[in-house]
Amino acid sequence: RLFLKSEGPVVSTRTDYVIETNYFQEELITQQPIAQVVTNASPVYRYWGPHLLDVVDYQQDPSAPVTRDPVSLPGLLQGISGNGSLLYTMDEVPTGVDNAPDTRLLALAYDGVAAHRISTLGASNANVAVHPNGVVVVARNSWPGEEPHRFECWRLTEQAQFSLLGAMDLDWPGQSISLLDNVALLR
Repeated sequence: RLFLKSEGPVVSTRTDYVIETNYFQEELITQQPIAQVVTNASPVYRYWGPHLLDVVDYQQDPSAPVTRDPVSLPGLLQGISGNGSLLYTMDEVPTGVDNAPDTRLLALAYDGVAAHRISTLGASNANVAVHPNGVVVVARNSWPGEEPHRFECWRLTEQAQFSLLGAMDLDWPGQSISLLDNVALLR
């Protein structure tokens, strides 16, 4: 009895030769998978990290500032307005569609102890900047053939809702946005 075995990256092949007489030869070939190959599959990596706000209070005694306990925030801090009583953070929420995250800007009321969400503004595929006077500037980008790129200004109303102050279409996508006094710089 004689057998040959060969292995490739996916299949192991074993060939058995059985010789019973000088005139008869039987050949048994079996294949067994040793691995499963999946193409066009990309792994989904997700990570979470805490976003904490550390506040150092210099108002009581500037020579001996007081550090408050860290406050957990739902996303990365983007800006502050209302003399520190309003915080703005960017957060990503899974949508369930191709595991694509939905990015949103959250307005939070900060009372010195905790931050409480009061309003949300969708900010997927956008750059956001917050002016200390409370105006939120958004540069929205889009794909060719879709709606045009837009530049928008928003503000929180007394009812704690984002209200659109004004908008204009852009001919180019905004890569980054900065605020300088009352001027928005879009690159």
